[in-house]
Formats: sequence, C-alpha cells, structure tokens
Amino acid sequence: MRLKNRIAIITGAGGGIGRAGALAFAREGARVVVSDIDPERGDESAALVRARGGDAIFIAADAGRPADAKMLVEETVARMGGLDILYNNAGIAPLGQDGFTPTIAEEDWDWIIRVNLTSVFLCCKYA
Repeated sequence: MRLKNRIAIITGAGGGIGRAGALAFAREGARVVVSDIDPERGDESAALVRARGGDAIFIAADAGRPADAKMLVEETVARMGGLDILYNNAGIAPLGQDGFTPTIAEEDWDWIIRVNLTSVFLCCKYA
C-alpha cells in the first residue's frame, strides 16, 4: 500500500490507460478522483474502483478548459480533503481522414493541443 490515503486525480480515467491507472492507484491505497468528459464512462470507472475495494469518486471535467480544470482541483480538495497526486492522463490521437497529419482540420488540431497539452498545464496550474 505505497500510496495509502494519498489523494490522486486521474484525468481521462473513463477508460483505457486512465481506468487502469485508477485501479492501480487504488490497489496501492490511493483515494482516487476519476475525471473524464464522459459522465457515463467516468461513473463506470469510479464504480469499478469501489467494487474492487477502493475509494473513488467521479468528477466530470474537460481538463483542457480553464474553468473545468480549476473546478476539478477545487472540488477534489473540498470533497477529498486535499490533493497529493495529479496524473495528467487525458489524451486524444485523431488522425486526418486518410490517416496523415497534414489532412487534420485546424479546428481538430486546436482540440488535440487543448486536450493533450493545455490540459496538463491547466491542471498543474490549479493544483
């Protein structure tokens, strides 16, 4: 139980690597805040952690948006009593229509940067 009673936010924890991270952190004793933009998947991840004996809550947030990132940290502190670990896992990797970067629309590029880069900055800023 290397992380006993440590409070951890995991962004993008609605599935995949984020969900696996939430389960691993809980297995090591962390109290986990599952965060995702998809409430259904986020609730599923938090419920799975609890079903396996862990302590988890879900907070819906788009970590790439300043107001959401700030709310995520503030709500974590209010509901869990602090914050020890920030696992900036949220990320996307859509490709252009033919699978090559040059065909990605500019608005999609902005979305990719917001999720993959800006969200890390914002969560660290507000933590």
